[in-house]
Amino acid sequence: MNSKPTASPEIQMIDVNLIRPNQFNPNQMTEQQFRECVAEIKHLGGLPHPIVVRPIKDDPDGKQYEIVDGEHRYRAAIELGLTNIAAVILEIDEHEAMRQCYKRNRGGRDNKVKLGQMFEKMQTGRGLSRRQLAKEINVSESTLRVAEDYARAAQVRTACAPETAEFDIARLSHPQVAHYRNLPSSVRDKWLDAGAHLSAFENRSKFTGDMLAGCLHEFGLAPYLLSGFDFVDSIQRLAGLVEWCDKHRQVAGVAQYAQAVAELQLSAQVINAVPFRREGDKLEVAIALPVWRNAIKTLRATSGTRNQEIIGA
Repeated sequence: MNSKPTASPEIQMIDVNLIRPNQFNPNQMTEQQFRECVAEIKHLGGLPHPIVVRPIKDDPDGKQYEIVDGEHRYRAAIELGLTNIAAVILEIDEHEAMRQCYKRNRGGRDNKVKLGQMFEKMQTGRGLSRRQLAKEINVSESTLRVAEDYARAAQVRTACAPETAEFDIARLSHPQVAHYRNLPSSVRDKWLDAGAHLSAFENRSKFTGDMLAGCLHEFGLAPYLLSGFDFVDSIQRLAGLVEWCDKHRQVAGVAQYAQAVAELQLSAQVINAVPFRREGDKLEVAIALPVWRNAIKTLRATSGTRNQEIIGA
């Protein structure tokens, strides 16, 4: 099969049951736009202009053609009960189909994740560099890079939310996508589920941005981040523990005591009640963790206020 059409194709009427949508089309319509498309086809009694398809073989469902351009018109025709629709048949391979799909829909709205997935497939399928593909489809390398960021972020998100990963990532701005990819794995999805606010980690402590997120991961505090509307308040609370752990890095096992405070959702100031002792050149905690945990649990249970500062445990 040729990679590019070699002659002017003719318009043919094709049974809709022999046609399948492709898996790479990034173009999308709003519901209102689709309803307008349906209304126009109903008014005309057929498609306003033909779809573009390519022949395929060995389809498990017996389809003979794959759509290159015109998926929404095809779906509108199906909804209206049309059995045959006008189509132009191009003898092209998948790479050329993807190239034409992109070029023919440059003025539309793209699903950013699917666009990135398509660009990646075009590169790997032909062994092209980003620069080579950018030249072939006449876009900047940064356009490809941004699209690929969306595709890779969606791949990461799939581990947490496989059914909604594409939607979750496609709705984000590129700065949000970049931030999501840079956050530690134990933090990123809670941040996204809480609204993906770029300012969530800023102005919370002497640490800012990715540094604070990284410290939450390093000290084992990230699992105690709350999701939803409490997320920023949760960052505020844990930021104090991050600073405390950073200040006392020389104390072996001290992060476990900070984790106990985080797990019990107590004020960061509670950690100041932990006594230290020096054994030679080594500074260590002077009270066993289980004893200390039980003490602050008891005090919290009898304090009457969940987040009351419990000092002197």
